[in-house]
Amino acid sequence: MSELFDNIMLNEDVSHLWSSSSARSAQAFAPWNGRLVEMQRDEAGEMRMGASPVIYTNRRSFSGAGWAIELHSVRLAANPKRPERRYGLEIAVLNRLDREGRFTVLLEYGAPATMARQQDYNAGYAPSAPKL
Repeated sequence: MSELFDNIMLNEDVSHLWSSSSARSAQAFAPWNGRLVEMQRDEAGEMRMGASPVIYTNRRSFSGAGWAIELHSVRLAANPKRPERRYGLEIAVLNRLDREGRFTVLLEYGAPATMARQQDYNAGYAPSAPKL
């Protein structure tokens, strides 16, 4: 679980962490429609998650046979037209795992009541990937 979110922050390939058969995901930040989306790989077979630089803090993970949960705070750009404008949000992520320990389902829940403006990046400034 930790490697998944480390790689998302660094915008690195996460395909090796996912089951090769029917990996699915869903994000629920408001009332959820109950549908999962197939995880897509690019032409090279890689899978990258997250479009803008994100920073995860206050990370806590729990796991058991066939499942893993991570709770974290995230700082992200909510509007692609204004990437310098940052917001914070509390997130819970539940993953189902196959017998090899690879993810088959990722369900990500955001608590809308926790969303708050954070300090903006300076105009034209895009942060580099965080050092882990």
